[in-house]
Amino acid sequence: ACLEQMREEVGPDLLDDRAMMILRLVHNRRMGRASAWRAYIRLLPGEEIVRALPMHWDDDVLQERLGGTALVEQVREQKLQLRRLHERVLRDGLCARWPELFPPSDFSWAALCWGHAIFWSRAICVPLGGGHEECLTPLLDLCNHAPGATHELRYVSGGGGSCAMVRQETALALTGGGGGEEGSNFV
Repeated sequence: ACLEQMREEVGPDLLDDRAMMILRLVHNRRMGRASAWRAYIRLLPGEEIVRALPMHWDDDVLQERLGGTALVEQVREQKLQLRRLHERVLRDGLCARWPELFPPSDFSWAALCWGHAIFWSRAICVPLGGGHEECLTPLLDLCNHAPGATHELRYVSGGGGSCAMVRQETALALTGGGGGEEGSNFV
């Protein structure tokens, strides 16, 4: 309810579905053993993932590795957008108004950077509702996604919702039901 209220106040451009999912990741990491997603959260990398992504490099490293490309400006713009999310939604919003639910120490800039890095290093574009959405698909994100891999993702609606990863004649069903909230983008 707090996140939805914040989205109404700051608008969906700043607090879109991706940002909501990033905040849910941070929240579930904070919950630890009490999280319904604790097994998945335990599998995820720690702070080292943050340092691996260009968005979280300092300017010298960014210029050294990506200087002369259009990516430098894109990275800087994304970093500014993430800063706005942290300042307006977390620091001045959720943490200031509901500190018992969103303790500033647990919803820090570092925690947000971790959630952002996890989401963008693991999100898979899934066909949903006639379009495509970036979603977290626990366990599927651990599979080989190299060019030429013969995996196929299908969304099958019903019950708790399930995904099937198909390789040639064999299929492995991954069920995502029973722990995520409706509309949480966990398929």
